[in-house]
Amino acid sequence: MDRLVCIKDDQVMTTSKAMADSFGREHKNVLASVKALIESGHLGRLDFKLSSYMNKQNKSQPMYLLSESGFLMAMPFIGGSKSKDGQKKLVGEFLRMRDALNERLSNQWQQTRLKGKLQRRDETDAIAEYLLPLAKAQAPDGTYAKRPSMAYVNYTKLIKSTLGVKWGSRDELSWQYLNAVEAIERMICVTIKQQVEKGVPYKTIYNDCKTNALTLVELLCLDGKPLLLENKQ
Repeated sequence: MDRLVCIKDDQVMTTSKAMADSFGREHKNVLASVKALIESGHLGRLDFKLSSYMNKQNKSQPMYLLSESGFLMAMPFIGGSKSKDGQKKLVGEFLRMRDALNERLSNQWQQTRLKGKLQRRDETDAIAEYLLPLAKAQAPDGTYAKRPSMAYVNYTKLIKSTLGVKWGSRDELSWQYLNAVEAIERMICVTIKQQVEKGVPYKTIYNDCKTNALTLVELLCLDGKPLLLENKQ
């Protein structure tokens, strides 16, 4: 299932695809219902945006982005076998994401995000300048030699799995989690540089970063609770 709610252009939105999945309806039927509400004038131009998504056959398909007010207007007209559960889930997600958006607009969040962007750049530079040349030398026919972009993907996945959180964009994370991501990326940057200079195998470096990340996150707290415990609730 697609993510239920997201932030786009500083606005909390859902999609007709997420509504279809949550309500237990065919997406084409939800599209028709939303289109009818637009044509009747029940949905104004600020309530929706025409968008698209890629289906399982990797083909572009139409969908609507709906604002919170657009969703609330459309909700009674969608129906579906899971409509009550779907309504509860989506309303809850809108509330949660609205809080995240308000935090995102705060000075503390913006400063933390900027610091994280600078650290992310340092990490990607360490991968490009230290890790990839080592990986190509040690395994000329290996994955990193053929597809260098996979190194960045794998180290991003390492951070996500260590924290136990999923995000489509870092802009969706609270400042506490942004701090945690920044701390792990700083550790990865240092570990890569130190281990490459020692000639450690690049796969061992990844495992070292993973071990160090787990150790680090056990020491970090969110709202007075260990991050790992917070994410398991």
